[in-house]
Amino acid sequence: MPILPNAKKALRTSKRKADFNQQIKSRVHSAVKNMEKNKTEAALKSAYSVIDKAVKKNLFHRNKAARLKAKMAKLVTQTKSKLNTKTVTKPKTKVVKKKSVIAPKATTVKKTASIKKAAVTKKATATKKAVSAKKTTKAKKTATSKKVAKK
Repeated sequence: MPILPNAKKALRTSKRKADFNQQIKSRVHSAVKNMEKNKTEAALKSAYSVIDKAVKKNLFHRNKAARLKAKMAKLVTQTKSKLNTKTVTKPKTKVVKKKSVIAPKATTVKKTASIKKAAVTKKATATKKAVSAKKTTKAKKTATSKKVAKK
């Protein structure tokens, strides 16, 4: 048993929160059980709502909530598919094959694209060479000016 007054208060609040959390968890549990029995859209919607509220209160991790929702949605879709396959029969129709149109090859586009790329790279290398040539000429001029200054 807690001795200090703040420890006593912490015990009281934790009991209160535990009771509240247990109520929400039992709502989720009952909603899931109801969903397994009914397997309807209305039950699915109410179960989603309860689960989302529990996640909002940090009682369940969002991934667990996603698993529960996916499981319940799968149940609903299975029951829908069973009902649809029993009542609806599809009439048989003939399958007619259409003639396929052969498109011209797009190699010309690829070639032009590669030519453009080559031109761009040539321009880039030319500009790099020009910049480096300017730098070397500047370096030569400064070197000669330094030699002249020393004499």
